[in-house]
Amino acid sequence: MLEAPERSPYLQPGTVGLLRLEQALLARARADSDLSPDLAATSRHAHAEVLFSQARASFEQAGSAWGTATTDQALGDLYVRTDRLADAETRYTTALDLYRQVEARLGEANTLSALGRFFSASGADDQAEVAFAAALAGFEAIGDRYSAAATLTYRGQHRVARRRDDGLLDWRRALDLAVTVDPYLFGQVVTVTLGDACRLLASGEADDFLATALAGLLSADAAMGDQLSDDERGRLGLALAGLALVHDLVVIRSSGVTPGDTDRSTLRTTARRVDEATGLGFGLAALAEQVLGEASQGGGGDPLARLDQHHLA
Repeated sequence: MLEAPERSPYLQPGTVGLLRLEQALLARARADSDLSPDLAATSRHAHAEVLFSQARASFEQAGSAWGTATTDQALGDLYVRTDRLADAETRYTTALDLYRQVEARLGEANTLSALGRFFSASGADDQAEVAFAAALAGFEAIGDRYSAAATLTYRGQHRVARRRDDGLLDWRRALDLAVTVDPYLFGQVVTVTLGDACRLLASGEADDFLATALAGLLSADAAMGDQLSDDERGRLGLALAGLALVHDLVVIRSSGVTPGDTDRSTLRTTARRVDEATGLGFGLAALAEQVLGEASQGGGGDPLARLDQHHLA
């Protein structure tokens, strides 16, 4: 999950409900990361559900709509992970209603973002678009750039999966925002955006889409312009260099053109640089070797040079 943690204006940290909610969230996190056999993971999720139910009962007894809503949202996330989709939708809807009752705008927007992901996974494309748009409007209204970047990343995934060019524009906006907000968040956004682009490149099933959509991403105006620090500019430039490389490799494969020796060396160097700097296992160097090995004749390009000239000006 990429969202910032919800902060309650209604509860003190020592309340029984919050303590139980924290225990339930920890139990769910352990269950989600459990690498043991399915039965053990199922048991851990069941334990987390019991703790969430106890937390919810405590919040209801205390008359805390915020606490009840927060627990319902967390239960919705748990039910999505355990493939109980009808229960998940019920919990998300209840959480949304309760957040709106107490005018908890961050909770409302977080739940709308969760509903966007839920509807996307369920194949309800129109409902996903509505939920994502409402979540983004909510985050922007309260100035939450962290959660806006996360939601743009999720909506980008939703749109890219449906081969929509504007999904890549969402990813560009997410990268531009995240790099100024939090290094860890930026790393997560890079993991999704560059990771998904590499997987599509490796599949060989979306070359035309990738070529067009990545060109749009790389030519888009930077959201933060000259406001970036040198460090932020460097991290963003590296991510964009990786995406530019994917674009170049797609174009090379689609055209059957073999770059010259200098260009091949540049492509390989960029691939190694991104792999080494991110440490995220994208395998760009291996992908570059594969595409270059398959290419048949003449031409090429320099993604880093184009990046310097156009994308971070």
